[in-house]
Amino acid sequence: MFKAVKNRKEIIKEVLNDLKLLQSNNSINQYAVEENINFFKASKSIPTYLFWVIKKAPRVDGERLLEINDLLQKWDLAMHERLIEIEKRTFPGLITPLVEKIANIILNTNNQITVMSFGCGGMEAERQIISSLIANKHDTRVVFIGVDRSLIIKQIIQKNLKNLEEQINFYEVENLTSERFAELRKKQTKKYLIILCKNNIFELEKCFQEEEIDILFHTLFKHHFIKEEKEKIDAIAKKLAKRVIEYDGYRSLHNMIPQTIIGWNNPIFLNAEIFSHLRFSTKKELIEAHKKKVLFMKIGYYLLELK
Repeated sequence: MFKAVKNRKEIIKEVLNDLKLLQSNNSINQYAVEENINFFKASKSIPTYLFWVIKKAPRVDGERLLEINDLLQKWDLAMHERLIEIEKRTFPGLITPLVEKIANIILNTNNQITVMSFGCGGMEAERQIISSLIANKHDTRVVFIGVDRSLIIKQIIQKNLKNLEEQINFYEVENLTSERFAELRKKQTKKYLIILCKNNIFELEKCFQEEEIDILFHTLFKHHFIKEEKEKIDAIAKKLAKRVIEYDGYRSLHNMIPQTIIGWNNPIFLNAEIFSHLRFSTKKELIEAHKKKVLFMKIGYYLLELK
């Protein structure tokens, strides 16, 4: 594991050196670079970190922010490995509400279902959904399509789904279309078909027919985008799928406390947690934006069925 190789002091030092190299590159978001430098310097000790949280964090512009793994691909693996580790825990059950929602929809449907996820990451949600379906002796075939452009995500997914190898067919496609999707479905020999594709999400509606997907969801994803992009994501998702489920975090100072406790020993994951939090919408903003009942969880996340 990553944490066994380096201690947090060494990681912070290396990250700061990496960030300094980006300061001369004007093609990179320099606001995000500087805020990451401020964060990692503050994270060297608890007193400086608490000062940053109280005095500096409230003034950070979340829409201009990027997590360290968004700025530097080399830290993406460390972040995803830790995230999957946390998502697997029954407590606090980080993605349990989402998994239960989708699993119940599938279990109550007799037809073959296609499920798509935007920014699928390590497909831990899919792994838990499949495990639930197996436990409930679900017989109908299910297709899972993960859309993610990360260069290392395939190896993360294959490692995470290793225990389900006998249950799944796995394919990686650069650009998935309705035609290619139909070809892969014909090749399905096992109960679960998983397709990883690298499509541009903002052009997906050109690749699929309207409502071709049964369930489309995204988890801890939409906060990465600015307002106009979020609105476009909603519109595309609603056009692609019959049902659309959103699962993400909401901003609250109280929620930063458990995030800090969980992430403190892993500065990369701490950065991803806290910077994501600063990009989250507030409860009020979410309710006003969707004009629907949003289900807020005490663990700092919300579930919203957009369609």
